[in-house]
Amino acid sequence: GFIFQTFNLFPTLSAEDNIALSLTMRGVPGRTASQRAGELLNQVGLWHRQELLSTVVIDPNPAPESGPDPLVATGALSKSMEVAAHVLNANLGLRVVTVGWGDFDSHASQTSMQGQRMLELDEGIRRFYEVLAPEWGDRVTVMTFSEFGRTSWANAAGGTDHGTAGPMFLLGGGLRGGLYGQAPSLTNLDNGNLKYTVDFRSVYATILESWLGAPADDVLGERFERLPLLAGAVQGRASQALAGVR
Repeated sequence: GFIFQTFNLFPTLSAEDNIALSLTMRGVPGRTASQRAGELLNQVGLWHRQELLSTVVIDPNPAPESGPDPLVATGALSKSMEVAAHVLNANLGLRVVTVGWGDFDSHASQTSMQGQRMLELDEGIRRFYEVLAPEWGDRVTVMTFSEFGRTSWANAAGGTDHGTAGPMFLLGGGLRGGLYGQAPSLTNLDNGNLKYTVDFRSVYATILESWLGAPADDVLGERFERLPLLAGAVQGRASQALAGVR
């Protein structure tokens, strides 16, 4: 498979040059590297943006658009999600695609920051499904995760600090809808932190085993509760699943 990591791209190079450079460093002759880079961009449906892909992926503060364009993503996350959808549409055999984005480290002015991030998340997911080919709709599951939650109290800067519990979102045609877990208490705390009611590793275990068809206990090192996240027909096919993108 192929992995586009934004921190490994050079913003002064075109998308084709970024890909060709990595091939050249592996000993591939220059002309051959450029040809292969062009073939890859064409394969994932991004040949028409060969001069723009590096900016599309890594620009954290894109210039304002003159108006909405249904064919062009406008935010940093939307642009990365658009690329992810193109890669999946190309059917390269990828099982997992990750998109890093943030930050949510709201130590100050959390009220305005959180609202803006939610708008960006909404736009990114919308753009992903706009670009994703219809035949992949029930074969792709989207999951959000973060490395930490937030505290239950506000600090002097109008923000929150690093905490324990936090939400996760899952989307896809093969999922059961609903809320799993309970709303955290603001009075029954663990050393001032929210108490989680669903272990995030239970979510991982369920997706690993029931969607990816992977040995979750071996991957996670111990057994965690499985959650009824998947629809019945999908759950029944889980033992035959070899990839997250089926």
